[in-house]
Amino acid sequence: MSTAIHRITRETRDIQESADLLRQGILIEVNENNLMKIKAQVTGPEESCYEGGIFKVDIQVPSDYPFRPPKCRFETKIWHPNVSSEGSICLDILQSQWAASMTLRSVLLSIQNLLYNPEPRDPLNPHVAIQYGRNEQMFRDTAKFWSQHYANAQTPRDEAMWEKYKNLISMGFHPHKVIAGLSINDWNEMRAVDECLQ
Repeated sequence: MSTAIHRITRETRDIQESADLLRQGILIEVNENNLMKIKAQVTGPEESCYEGGIFKVDIQVPSDYPFRPPKCRFETKIWHPNVSSEGSICLDILQSQWAASMTLRSVLLSIQNLLYNPEPRDPLNPHVAIQYGRNEQMFRDTAKFWSQHYANAQTPRDEAMWEKYKNLISMGFHPHKVIAGLSINDWNEMRAVDECLQ
């Protein structure tokens, strides 16, 4: 058994048996045919704009793990300055700050913490970072909308935002395009329509 397989087997078992992680809303599903491909679920932390959202994360473990970090990507769409529109995650421990002593547990806890503490000064999504810097409350409201729409968060809705969304949907635009257009344009309907027409 390779070092990577041995480590992954132990680490995934520890995560699956951890009552603390379960309480925090962190779960994993292991592909028995390929232990290097893992599906994780991270729940948005309380008192964050992602609260209660269920976020799916794809984890690809390299063959030389733990000497190189796993590649992690959000499968669930999320409005976050440190997550690209394709789901790539900007997190120091997944890059230059990785150490062989780190584990999948620490990776998943760090991803959940990133939902609580976005870092707009090191953005991967410039649209979100600009909005965060210009109007943090608008960013939070938008992130909450995305969490409700894409991650099934059951937090109180901003009815004005949902009404704007429905208005543009009724014009025949694709839902993903509507949400992106409204979000990028700070929920200005006219500018969002122009965005959707491009």
